[in-house]
Amino acid sequence: MIKRLVPQGGHSDSRRKVTQLFTADFKTPNFYEIKKGSVLGDHFHKKNFEHFFILKGVLKVNGELFTKHSLFVVEPHFKHTVEAISDVEMMTFNTHAYTPKDTDTYK
Repeated sequence: MIKRLVPQGGHSDSRRKVTQLFTADFKTPNFYEIKKGSVLGDHFHKKNFEHFFILKGVLKVNGELFTKHSLFVVEPHFKHTVEAISDVEMMTFNTHAYTPKDTDTYK
């Protein structure tokens, strides 16, 4: 399942605005630069909750569009494919650490 998330709050003053995006125990943060037209994924994870935050561009995930500042999580056992509709910069925050011996990635 893909769940759209709403930022959990934050605060601001004359110096800055802080937005708390989500609360989770994550192990692996990743930054992606994806070229327009690229298709990634087509897999699922058994353990990992994969949180996505779109910094730039438009990403299609299983047919659903996500744009700049979209925040969502893909839950375990949900097969997902992402397509860059434009050049995309995004971050993922994973609750399960990726290692060559334990990728937790299944087709």
